[in-house]
Amino acid sequence: MGLIIAEGDLGGHARSGPFERTFPMKFVIGLVAGASALCLASSAFAAPPAPIPPGYGAAWGAYFKSDHRAVAVAAMKEFIKSAPSSKTLAGGICVSRDNNTEFFVYTSYANFEDLFTAQGKLPSADIMALQHLQYRAQFKPLILPLMAVGNTDSKMVHQFFRFSVPFKNTEAFVQAASKANAMVATEIKGSAVAVFQPAAGGGTNEVNILHVRIVYPDNKSLGMGIDNYFKGGKAGATFNEMWSLSTGIASNSVEDCDQFSYAKK
Repeated sequence: MGLIIAEGDLGGHARSGPFERTFPMKFVIGLVAGASALCLASSAFAAPPAPIPPGYGAAWGAYFKSDHRAVAVAAMKEFIKSAPSSKTLAGGICVSRDNNTEFFVYTSYANFEDLFTAQGKLPSADIMALQHLQYRAQFKPLILPLMAVGNTDSKMVHQFFRFSVPFKNTEAFVQAASKANAMVATEIKGSAVAVFQPAAGGGTNEVNILHVRIVYPDNKSLGMGIDNYFKGGKAGATFNEMWSLSTGIASNSVEDCDQFSYAKK
């Protein structure tokens, strides 16, 4: 399985598994992880070191609950903005609209070596006392859209799906998602599809799960995307192809996400 770098003004080279794309050294990346991603990642990107290694990208994500979510999220945003480690490229936080307690925090790195060796500061005890950790995991971006090239922070809306995908269907699922990304970007400006694969951790929560984040710049675009699906748009057809390769959708939610870039200005 490899990384698909989707859309954007690209030129350099990365190859991993059956997928390959080319891109320039000014390529800027950030996650979405999501997760869930994650990620992560998808509207503002931090510049990676050159040369860009094959299979670029890794992310850490954690799911939290809090009875005082607004306070907890505000505190975690301030912490994430401060770049927890010198190896961290970007970080973010996604807040679920489906309940009043859950939120997701992520940070992204050039690779898993950087992720696991990053020696950074941790949230204070006062911050951690505001929330309860459900679980955490590390994620590999399989499709990471380049929606904006620049060292900027961003806000976005994610429609977040957790698909249960048999291992034998993973490659076909990612290829279908790549087509969906191209169609979504064509139908709605500033929108994209990102896919993340749990790589380590997560316990039984992430077994045979792929995270799909349809990233929209605002609520209007989110509404247009859902309308287009029910009108039989091309992006919807590719989404149905993805769905047919899974054994079902484990969860479906809408999240408000903030991402912070740590690129040197």
